[in-house]
Amino acid sequence: MKKLLFYSFLYLALQFLTGIFAEEHQALLVGVNQYDNISSLKYCDNDVQAAKSRLADIGFKKIVYLTTDTDIPENLPTLKNIQREMERIAAETPEGGKLLIMLSGHGFSKDKESFFCPKDANTGNLKETAININTVLQQLEKSKAAQKILIIDACRDVPQLSKGIEIVSVENLLSNLKNISGGVYAFISCSDQEQSWEDADFQHGIFTHFLLEGLKGNADEGVSKDGKVSFDELCRFVRFKTKQHAENKLHQKQNPEFRVSDGKIPDFDFAEVNEEKPKAEEFINSIGIRFVKIPAGEFRMGTDEPPAVLKRAYQKYYEDAKEEWFNDEYPSKLKKITKPFWLGQTEITRGQFDRFVKAAGYKTTAEQDGKNKGGFQLGEDGMIEKKLDTSINWRNPSFPQDETHPVVNVSWDDADKFCEWLSDKEEGKFYRLPTEAEWEYAAKAGTQTRYWFGDDAEALAEYDNVADDTGKIKYPTWKKTAVKSRDNYIFTAPVDAIRANPWGLFGMHGNVAEWCSDYYQAGSSQFNVRGGSWYYGPNLARSANRSRAIPIARKCDVGFRIVLEID
Repeated sequence: MKKLLFYSFLYLALQFLTGIFAEEHQALLVGVNQYDNISSLKYCDNDVQAAKSRLADIGFKKIVYLTTDTDIPENLPTLKNIQREMERIAAETPEGGKLLIMLSGHGFSKDKESFFCPKDANTGNLKETAININTVLQQLEKSKAAQKILIIDACRDVPQLSKGIEIVSVENLLSNLKNISGGVYAFISCSDQEQSWEDADFQHGIFTHFLLEGLKGNADEGVSKDGKVSFDELCRFVRFKTKQHAENKLHQKQNPEFRVSDGKIPDFDFAEVNEEKPKAEEFINSIGIRFVKIPAGEFRMGTDEPPAVLKRAYQKYYEDAKEEWFNDEYPSKLKKITKPFWLGQTEITRGQFDRFVKAAGYKTTAEQDGKNKGGFQLGEDGMIEKKLDTSINWRNPSFPQDETHPVVNVSWDDADKFCEWLSDKEEGKFYRLPTEAEWEYAAKAGTQTRYWFGDDAEALAEYDNVADDTGKIKYPTWKKTAVKSRDNYIFTAPVDAIRANPWGLFGMHGNVAEWCSDYYQAGSSQFNVRGGSWYYGPNLARSANRSRAIPIARKCDVGFRIVLEID
């Protein structure tokens, strides 16, 4: 059900692509995997993450999402937080705008009323601890938004229920919808008395999977094959494929439902969705590093925005901004990349670095005794500080990480040794750090704007992990330099958690800054470090921004990605 929910919203959103201003679109996305008092679910957070990314692609810029995959209290899907954000979004979405609410988690019915369960819901007292779906419909009805979309996925992995409690009634929900005016579009991933099923191979519910497939162009089934996916084509495709997959693989029943409160079925086309870019050529090596093939070509390295212009643009984040910060980028220069190369799709993870350390018996710069021992940690005031203690290193950067996060507190020397080990391990292959020109070429991915998605610094948190409103809650010292939007990560994020650029590369504007193979300039003893990070604001996240550090330097916001040369 949650699947339907995600793609339904998708279809609607796409409908609104033409002639729509981003500020008119607002969305609240709620995913609950972990409950305080009810059994856990698997892929609700995944669905919300996918929905967030897709909505941003089609022009929604005001997107709030509440999931259990966060340590920020304000971002958890509790009853209080959901109610607060529902009231806000219903009131703030302007006349003529688009309003979308997506609910993915457990849902139950009691006394002919349907409820969505927040993280802190109690099935023994649904009226006081859960979200009444009728209340959601009434909030949508009151909104001045031109289009109102409700996506509900609350019919899966049903736990043992108390007497009088049932799974959410689709029939009851659709009946209530008839009493709502103002054109509310409701998307439900299954029919009454059915359950929405997930498939581990998809890492999503089957409904969402086929909705995505349909929007890629696979639903263009008309006689004319006109290159457009209409709403009618999408519905037929998703219903048929979902039903077929549920029966053939899972031996279950699942039939998605769609309804409009005023009974008018919209006639939408999805031409933009069908214009799919060619998939980048990829390669996975022996330790699971995924590479993207970067073509040979030429580009303008640096920027043609004068330093004075950039200083003015970023003074709101940095009161002490100076023109000289930008002198080494201006003016741009034509650079040629004469040979294609394989570039890591993500930064090297802790798990991948751990394999190197164990196999080579390696000690990083931070772990070695001497005057340079230790690494950098985040102090209680939210500022990075050096710690002359070998216990602060890549294993312990002073904040929580797992093996999917980028390795940090590694020096240029450590990164170079990793490449040397991997080259020796895989006979006939040569791994290295990217040159600065290769890095910027791949980061820009054919663009010449400040960021690969455009020039809007406030949109950064929708595309990468940077210092943002998420961090300001914990560290008020970030107030000036952080953007106001949220990526929901204070520190590092899983390396592929947010969004890839047009060439399929993650983290080119944030998560961690990255070592390059070459010196900052002739005669320098410092190596280039490129890209923004979870700690820094929007200036350092620009594609053209240049930074550098000595080879033994290591920080808790610096890591690396690698190149595999093509013979």
